[in-house]
Amino acid sequence: MITAVFDSSEKYRLIEEYGLDCYTETEEGRLLFRHGFTNTDVMISWLLSFGDRVEVIEPVEVREQVKNIAKKMFEKYK
Repeated sequence: MITAVFDSSEKYRLIEEYGLDCYTETEEGRLLFRHGFTNTDVMISWLLSFGDRVEVIEPVEVREQVKNIAKKMFEKYK
């Protein structure tokens, strides 16, 4: 199960891919998303496709994997 917070600009993409009830709106207007995935690599690729408009909250291991990938990408482009 993944828990992530998305920028409100991603509302329609989340709805299109996972339905109207796939998120709850936070007090700050961000979108709290919880969903199960069977393939971690596919999940991480999907999360990365949102760029900086998503933050993984849990599981910590996935958060770390995304962070490490982002660091490697940064190193390539700096």
